[in-house]
Amino acid sequence: MTSLFLITPVVVLTPYPYAWAPDPREVDHIFTVPLTTLLAPDAEHRETWDFDGNAVPIDHFPVAGQVIWGATHRITRNLLDIVAKELH
Repeated sequence: MTSLFLITPVVVLTPYPYAWAPDPREVDHIFTVPLTTLLAPDAEHRETWDFDGNAVPIDHFPVAGQVIWGATHRITRNLLDIVAKELH
């Protein structure tokens, strides 16, 4: 699945904990996940989801009571691939 949205990922290091102040016009809520959690071998899952009667395989990260999927999953997967290469 793709969209016509332009997404510009930005990666930053912030002190922990950080007092996030999301813009409610853009973000419902913010949650954090350690990279080690996302890099764990069992972190990523694939399920078949139904979209208007169409069975679609969806890769996702179910973490911190949330589900990272879609464009956010693809962006996160690309970041993790880069991080994993740097760790080896």
